[in-house]
Formats: sequence, C-alpha cells, structure tokens
Amino acid sequence: MTATLTPANGIKKPLLLKKSTLQDKGLKLYSYWKLSDGFITAPADTAVHIAFVIEGYGYYGKLKVKAGDVLAFGLNIQPNHLKAHNIAMFIIDLDFTLFYSITGLRPVICRDSVLLDSKNPFYRLGQILFPHPVKHWIPNIEAFISRTLDKQNYRLNNTMIRVSYATNEIDKERDFAAIAEDLNISYRQLQRDFLSVLGLSLKEYQSIRRFYRAAHRLKKESLLKVAQNSGYCNQSHMNKEFKSKSGWTPKEVSKHCYY
Repeated sequence: MTATLTPANGIKKPLLLKKSTLQDKGLKLYSYWKLSDGFITAPADTAVHIAFVIEGYGYYGKLKVKAGDVLAFGLNIQPNHLKAHNIAMFIIDLDFTLFYSITGLRPVICRDSVLLDSKNPFYRLGQILFPHPVKHWIPNIEAFISRTLDKQNYRLNNTMIRVSYATNEIDKERDFAAIAEDLNISYRQLQRDFLSVLGLSLKEYQSIRRFYRAAHRLKKESLLKVAQNSGYCNQSHMNKEFKSKSGWTPKEVSKHCYY
C-alpha cells in the first residue's frame, strides 16, 4: 500500500531502496538517504515512516532531529518538509496496523512528526542498529519485527480492524456506504473510526490513495490517460491534486518517484 516518493535537493535517487520480505506483516520498504543542505519534501501519505537519523541534523517544522534520534511521521494530507543539514537517514515504511501492533500507539500521533523515546520499541531497535554498518541493518530489522510480533503484546482492537478492512476496500475503489454496510456500522461511525485511528477523513484517505495510483502510472501512460484511469475529473483536476499532495506537478513527480 505504500511507496517512497521523496523529492530531494541535490540527489536523483536514494542510496538504498529495497522491499521488505515481511510484506505480508505490513513492513513494506527500506530506503537510505544522504541529503545535503536544503529543503526536502515528503508528500502526502497513508503509511507510517520510521526514520533513524544516522548523521547530521534537520528540522520538521519546529521539531529538531539529530544523529541518534528515531522519528515517526506519515499519514499526512499535505506535504511535510524537512530542512536538512547534511543528514543521513534510514527509513522504513510500514502499514499503520503494524505500527500499532508493535507500539500500542494510535497511528494518528505520527501526523505531527514525533520523536520516539526510550520506551518505544522502535527507539530500542535504533540502539541495536546504530553501532553497525547500514548494510547489516535489514536482517536485524526483520528479526526484531518478527520477534516483537511473536510476543503479540498489542492485538488490533475492533476499531483498528474496521479501519484496516476499510482501507483495503477503498484501494479497490469501493463506495464508502458499501464498506460501512459490510462492517455493520453507519457511515458516520466509519468516519469517526478513521479520524480516531489515522486523523484522516474517508475522503482524505481516498484522495491520497488516488494520488499514489496516478503516480504509479506516470511512467507508463500519458497524462491524459493517467487522469482518466485514476478517477480525476480531468487533467487540470489531477494537476491541482498533485500540487496539493506533493508540491509538484505530475511531470515533476515522475522525475522524483521511487518505489
């Protein structure tokens, strides 16, 4: 469900980009970035990202992050901006359900970009990773995630289960009312569930997913076909949505799109 799409100043691609072998558990993608001074934009997203800051420092809004920090962010309807100062970060992308299963925290907290403290499992994972070269990180991450999930400290509650089901059905482009009927709840209850868990409305979630579907098609189809096949009213509508979700036009996004 997730994709890494990070336009960055001075680079064309991440130093590492690899899919996880634990896709079925919700652990999706690894990326490793070295970024020079300047502003980096992370577009709207429905995933949670855990960033391990290896060197340098930067600012997400007023939040300062520096070497040794572990940061959670994502579930944003508008682009997030990092002011980087020669920063190196290793980022893992995961489903919101996996974030909850490991931490017991509602994913909505990630919307404000939050530093994780020593009580958080991902912070403890960072302490395992930082002493080792990055090339050894992925096996350690996957072993840690598997061990943590085996303990089953945090099981999904009914609200999380409903939201998880609904997000999968939204990706199939199903109607909200039909999804709510499947779950034997009202549309209003489903809306409350989304706001409680993700901090996103149903329509906001849907619009971000549509943006990513369109972004995936950019290198294979004309802009007109992408707009038609992704559910936009027209190409102008798609251009407007791309600007609001990423700060970039579709053509610019196609140059900075990493999966």
